[in-house]
Amino acid sequence: MLARFKLKRYYKREIILSVRFASRINCRALKAGAAESSKMYKLIVSDFDDTLLKSDKTLSEHTLQVIKALKGRGIHFTFCSGRMYDSLRRYINALEIDIPVISYNGAMIVNPLDESIMEHWSIELPLAKELCARLEGLGLYIQAYMDDKMYCREITDITRMYTSVTGSEAHPLHSLLSESLFAPPTKIIALTHSEEVKKLLPVMREQYKDKLVVTVSNPQFLEFISPRAGKGSALKLLCERMNIERGEVLAFGDSLNDLSMLEYAGHAVAVGNARPEVKAAADEICLSNDEDGVAVYIERLLSDMHG
Repeated sequence: MLARFKLKRYYKREIILSVRFASRINCRALKAGAAESSKMYKLIVSDFDDTLLKSDKTLSEHTLQVIKALKGRGIHFTFCSGRMYDSLRRYINALEIDIPVISYNGAMIVNPLDESIMEHWSIELPLAKELCARLEGLGLYIQAYMDDKMYCREITDITRMYTSVTGSEAHPLHSLLSESLFAPPTKIIALTHSEEVKKLLPVMREQYKDKLVVTVSNPQFLEFISPRAGKGSALKLLCERMNIERGEVLAFGDSLNDLSMLEYAGHAVAVGNARPEVKAAADEICLSNDEDGVAVYIERLLSDMHG
């Protein structure tokens, strides 16, 4: 059954024009340093897949040009993605990002100028092996990330689908990951059907409470990272290093793994194709990823600043 597993498109295309959640805005306005004007933003941070990237996994020319224009306005831009750093590299170069990039759902922050690691929180090896054994016992296909490389037991149809989407290379270990992990992994992911992810998410969160962050970036990806990690924690650290207040941060996201990032940011925007929980947590909703929602929103922001 796993060999025939296919990643399905989860989100339906919606056209939503900047709808505000008034009650949420009132709540988030209590945040220290909340931005009162678009001119206050010093950092814009965006999730990558299904937020900045279109559903066909392309980055539009429109988005490229809008993001590049930010530098001329003195506004920093970076990714805050669940992806491994290696699979983000070509997009970092295309967008000419020159500040640290948050990858692995906040478990690794890398400076793209020299690719030095600013921060890295990995899963302790004994715990990682225990987790892999449990997931393998459930018959799940799993991947582990060590030294910014993706490892699996064997190359399967699931592996091929995943690598075709992310552009990453798979390294088979030819044995159970619970027996063959050789270093503390940055992230472990189980790929299965969305209904199974829904069932397993609360169970795993309870089982590994205070031991691991368990989250979802895609309806069919159940992801595990260090309890010290998370997009919100990584964004907070980045802002502290760059001397940027949270009220000076604008963030875009679409899935559960984006919630802590959106909560930290001074202003949170969900793309139109975001999960309901993310829309409810956002201050504002923009167009979908397939409509260049992030680029259109930023373009309007720059226009307001110019005016």
